[in-house]
Amino acid sequence: MRSGGKERVKPEKSLDNPLREVEVCMNPWNGECRSTEIAVYIYHGGERLPVCRRCWIELADGDYEWGEWPGQPKPPGRR
Repeated sequence: MRSGGKERVKPEKSLDNPLREVEVCMNPWNGECRSTEIAVYIYHGGERLPVCRRCWIELADGDYEWGEWPGQPKPPGRR
């Protein structure tokens, strides 16, 4: 479990493997997202985090400056 309390993987029940674990979105600016449709990985705070397709589209379409921290976007609202 990460310091923010959100787990990187969650159990997912399926017919072929009832104990399979899958990664969930770890967008550091959206603590609510639990999507398993991972599109990219970003580095934030020294951690490699999975980011889902919807969150990535929001980040990519946003007006953010990359590089305030090495290789990381500014959080939404901080331009």
